[in-house]
Amino acid sequence: MATYSYPVTSKQQARTVTEPRFEPELFGNEHELYVDFDEVRDTEFASKVYFPFGIDGPDAPLEEPTDDYIKIICSGHLGCGKTTELQRIDCELNRPDRYFSIFFSIEDETEYGSFQYEDLFVWILLKLV
Repeated sequence: MATYSYPVTSKQQARTVTEPRFEPELFGNEHELYVDFDEVRDTEFASKVYFPFGIDGPDAPLEEPTDDYIKIICSGHLGCGKTTELQRIDCELNRPDRYFSIFFSIEDETEYGSFQYEDLFVWILLKLV
């Protein structure tokens, strides 16, 4: 496996590192490969994501906890960064002054094809323990 220096500069390396199944060798900080798309996002992106949780933005304090479960649907093609964005949101929410958040990755932690709804309850218990 080749060693890459990010950001890559050759077209061949760019093709390789953008393949969905490419797994980079991370040397220290895994956040080096994150591309912040805030410049091209809707200016209301952060407030739309955090508002249902009772938070005005990623750095704003929790104003009022929610009384119900919040559902987030994140869609896109394989390798576009859905999991990365959800992990970042999880880190923002899982703070002592906000919420206790647990991140579940069905793809990484279960057999995707055989997942049953009963498995979710066992999975939650395992995460809590």
